[in-house]
Amino acid sequence: MRHFLSNTLFPSILLLVIMCLTFLIRIQGVERIPEGQFTENDAYTFHWQASIIAKHGYLPALDEHRWLPYGRDNQKFLSFYAYTIAYIHKVFPWLSLYHIQFYFSTVCFTLGVGILFIFLARTYGLFLASIVGLLLATLPGSISRSAAGFGDRDALCWFLGLLAVTFYIL
Repeated sequence: MRHFLSNTLFPSILLLVIMCLTFLIRIQGVERIPEGQFTENDAYTFHWQASIIAKHGYLPALDEHRWLPYGRDNQKFLSFYAYTIAYIHKVFPWLSLYHIQFYFSTVCFTLGVGILFIFLARTYGLFLASIVGLLLATLPGSISRSAAGFGDRDALCWFLGLLAVTFYIL
């Protein structure tokens, strides 16, 4: 019984607490952001692209609403984030594109902290994993770029990079 508590239950509870802390810090103040708005400029471009992808299934080669009169070449635009938002909307159609994008940065960062915690706990021990998890959960620079309403792709890039490095090392 003692082995179960020390090796399974306590680390699981600690992981849950750190992930909840990470998520709760990043969703503070969402009620002050007006509906349909983001806290970052590029989020509107990604929202526009995700709505086009959700409607048509793909992003056209040329966005004629930008860079008039010729339009913006979408083939050179990194649109993986917009496709991710649109396809999450297709899987969960009851969630709006806006709400998916609004909270997606927070979810990606929280999942990344959880994966990093598990990796560090198995590799270096629970103490180091707890310190790193708490530092990432409360680091001001990471909070501003992964807070709800930010709507940009920074947290997704961090999450995918973390997955790539973690699985490579494993």
